[in-house]
Order: sequence, then C-alpha cells, then structure tokens
Amino acid sequence: MAVRAGRRIPLRLALPAAALVAGVAACAPDRPVTSAPPGQQPVPTATAPASASPSHAPARRPVDGLFVGHTGAINSMVFSPDGLTLATASRDKTARLWGMTSDGPLSLPVTGHTDAVNGVAFSPDGHTLATTSSDNTARLWDVATGDQIGGPLVGHTAAVFPVSFSPDGRTLATAALDKTVRLWDVATGHELGAPLRTTETVLALAFSPDGATLTTVGNYGDDATVRQWHVGTVSPLGARTLHAGDHVWNATLSPGGRTVATATWSGTVQLWDAASGRKLGRPVNAGSDDIAGFAFSPDGRTLATTDNDAVLLWDLATGRRRGRPLTDHTGYINGVAFAPDGRLLASGSNESTARLWDLTRIPR
Repeated sequence: MAVRAGRRIPLRLALPAAALVAGVAACAPDRPVTSAPPGQQPVPTATAPASASPSHAPARRPVDGLFVGHTGAINSMVFSPDGLTLATASRDKTARLWGMTSDGPLSLPVTGHTDAVNGVAFSPDGHTLATTSSDNTARLWDVATGDQIGGPLVGHTAAVFPVSFSPDGRTLATAALDKTVRLWDVATGHELGAPLRTTETVLALAFSPDGATLTTVGNYGDDATVRQWHVGTVSPLGARTLHAGDHVWNATLSPGGRTVATATWSGTVQLWDAASGRKLGRPVNAGSDDIAGFAFSPDGRTLATTDNDAVLLWDLATGRRRGRPLTDHTGYINGVAFAPDGRLLASGSNESTARLWDLTRIPR
C-alpha cells in the first residue's frame, strides 16, 4: 500500500502467544478516551483523574495507525530494541504493550501501579519492561506475559518519571520529583548505593555506551543543569550549567547521553555538548512555548518536537523543519518516540490514544 509522507500507517498488531491473555473478547467501540524521556512533561502533574481505574478491557486493533485501549492520557512511549513492540504509559494507572507484526491479539495491559504511569523503558534484550509512576515506585515486568517481576522498587518519596536501563541490562536508573536519582540492581531489585541528589528536577537520563557513566539533565529556572555520575561507585563526576537565556521548560538527551536538547518558554530549542556544556549550532525556533515531548532520532540527525496537537520534525544539520506538521491528534501531545530504525514515529496524547507515523517519505 502506498503511504504518503507522514501519513499514519494501517497496521495489524500481534504479541507472542504467551501474551494472548490480554483479552480476545469483543472489543470496546473506537473512541477517544502521555521525559518524559523519557516524551515527558518537565513539571508533571500526572495524577490520574478520580474516575480513572486500571483497565483490563481489550484494546481495539489500531485502524490507520491509531492505538485505542487506554482510558487516560498517554504520558510517554518507547519502542522495544527490535522495533516489534511499542510500550505506552498512561494516567489510567496502566502501561500497554502493543505488538507490531502480523495478525493476533491487540495489546497486553500491564497493571499494578496505584497512580499514573509516567515512564517506560525496555531492557536491551527486550525481555523486561520498566515503568515509573506517580505512586513513587518503579516496577519491572515480563514482556511476554505482562507479569510483574519481584516487588516494586521503593525508595523515592515523590512521583517518578525518567527511567533507563544500562547497556548490559543489569542496572536501572530512575529519577523523581524528590530531586534524587536512584540506581537499582535489576536482578535483585535492591538499590545500589545512596541516592544521587540534585538541586533541579531531572527531566531525562541516559547511560553512556559502556555503561560506566550516567548523564542527567534537569531544569532550574532559566538554566538547565547537566550532571554526570560514576555508575560503579554511585558518585558524582561533575556538573555543567547550560545558560539558555529563558525559562527551560523541557530537556532531553540523545542516545548515549552525549547531546542535550533544551526547550524554553519562548519556543527555542538549543543543542548542547553534555560533557563541556558548549552550544552546538544555532538554536531552532520550534514556534511553540509548550514543547511537552521531544526526542532524538536514533541516528541523531532529526529531532521531533510537539506543538500542542501536532508533531514537528527538525533537520538538526540545517535547523529547518522537515515536511509538514504531523496532525490528527485531537488532544495535547505529551510524548513522542522513534522506532530503532528511525522509520516510524509514535506519539501519544491527552485523548488517550497513540498514533504511528511513517517517516520514510518525509523529505529532509
């Protein structure tokens, strides 16, 4: 089927046979009902509405790239390392795993949190999903079954947002509104060392390719702060202040944590070298004072930003926008995520749906 540039993609979704527990009964009618990093809101208020409750209802098969199944705003999403599964996090207190191949069941709900689910991350082998929540915990899940692995990871004293696995999958990093970063042993669920304390709200975090360093970025008024931490000793290595010249609303890190992108209230996006704090290139005028979600493409050449109910793509070499805005959401977009091969983009919004976009024909 021919697909226009930036058009949503009709998909047939499936999960492994073990995941068919996600209800194959009659589907609910199609209706609108989310680092960030993780896509993510910098000073999040992702508290589930009073009417929200964990949804065990089967999700409706995506039609023309539309994912329906959550009953609350979608906060963030991430693709599995092989690109065959999309995980979404929602204020309905659940995450969902969506299969991306052939026929089969629709999606697998992941339930157990008692408040909004804010962040999601896959382990490098794709077998484990980590979630963070406004219930102040992180949790680990078996991707094949949706079952929780061990107990909740307890230690944070406020809502938890960004989450990331180390490259070897043995360590998990989380950050919360209590202005701490915590490292966890994935095998045991035990916290590693003392909490890493910051003076800013951490918006994103990323491990270095060798797993030895963790980089975090957070906002504090008109500045952003980049910190690097030694993972083995759970100790600080240094910090850099990024003088953005306007209130920093959001920030994210490239894969590997080498590049920082900051977004300000004036709608300016600036790239920075994480190690030196040096500006990289000229700022991009993204045209929005409310960039709730943005993400680097896997090759680092494109940045996706949100603009209320649209997604914009930017060529980072030229600072120019790629193609037209990606529109079709009817609610505020909270997060975006690229597939590992960079050909697909997912977006999730306040109307409780996620959408999938084909980027292969969008001009650079």
